[in-house]
Amino acid sequence: MPRPRIVTPHTRQIAALLHADGKSNKEIGSRLNLSESAISKIIRECYTEGLLSIRFRSEGLSSREIQILRAEAGLKNRLTERLRLVAKDSSAVVTEPDVMIIDSGSSQTTARGWTLRLDAFSKGASQEVMRLILRSGIVGVSWGRTLATVVRAMRELPPATAHTPIQFIPLCGEMLDGPPRKTSSSTLAYRLDEIVNTAAPHLHAHWLAGVPSHLPLHFPKHKAAIIAEYIHSLPAHRAIFGEAQKPKLAPLADRADMILTSCGPEDRPLGYDADRWFDSTGISVRDARAFIAGDISGNLLRNSRAAGKAPAKVERQIAELNEAWLGARLHHLRGCARRALNEDLPGVVLCAIGANKAGTVREIVRLGLANRILLDGDCWAQLEAIL
Repeated sequence: MPRPRIVTPHTRQIAALLHADGKSNKEIGSRLNLSESAISKIIRECYTEGLLSIRFRSEGLSSREIQILRAEAGLKNRLTERLRLVAKDSSAVVTEPDVMIIDSGSSQTTARGWTLRLDAFSKGASQEVMRLILRSGIVGVSWGRTLATVVRAMRELPPATAHTPIQFIPLCGEMLDGPPRKTSSSTLAYRLDEIVNTAAPHLHAHWLAGVPSHLPLHFPKHKAAIIAEYIHSLPAHRAIFGEAQKPKLAPLADRADMILTSCGPEDRPLGYDADRWFDSTGISVRDARAFIAGDISGNLLRNSRAAGKAPAKVERQIAELNEAWLGARLHHLRGCARRALNEDLPGVVLCAIGANKAGTVREIVRLGLANRILLDGDCWAQLEAIL
């Protein structure tokens, strides 16, 4: 039975909207993580108070608020339609990503405000992420504070152990100058294994702890090649990204049913490590912001709106950074997204919060890299403005 929780006015609005759309109390309870009896009580109160009559009462709500409520309720809305109409790159796998807007409470960008927003977003996102994980056999996970907060929120959900143990794999090593280890890809894979595989924790995850995420660009090429050979020979790295295994199985990253990832914004791709890596190639902050549209899972994305405008030197520098990346590449994301379309799997699941990530999300949509996108209202409002 779902765990009791405080019913906020926002929750009541979503329940009323779902009821008006014809959803059963069981379906509404599953969506909101509430019992059927709790939903029945909420619906009765909504009728008594006039929130529900023959139709959902929308007076006093702006069109944007209604759209966000519908998206949070999982109802058909114009968000998916808007993203479907974005002109796609020829390499795009996903042309119609599923979109869910999750309330983050505000658009504050102060340190405390950002923490509160992440917590609010993650409480809503954690339910959807858990549902998708339980449909998977192999789950790849990226890194960063957004995903770390979502994973932490999953600990508060009712226990939901998979019938068959799920394998969790990190999609990169560690950025040795950051982020903190608690948000590293290996740590998040380890935590997810604890949460989901409760009967035998830590037996179904791999780790790349202490393994660098990039080759050192300031090293001579022959020395960097030796380091690359060593890293590729490590058992965990070989199992995740290496050649076919003995039973003729492809590496784990090539078989992932789901990839849980976030993205780096235009003003800070690669997160904590950006300045050091840009310095190593000589890319200026100005050029980075002009020609890079952020990153997904450590892969720098070129700004399509500046296509053909980047000097050859900058193009070469961006290519060098991507070549030095030792984690999952775009072909891993495309492969996962394509399997999801063909086999009804979760695929690539993108979590993004904040207006500053809207440009990156737009580029990810254009490249068709994500099957499911979980955004907060602030990110969506900015994304809508630039589409």
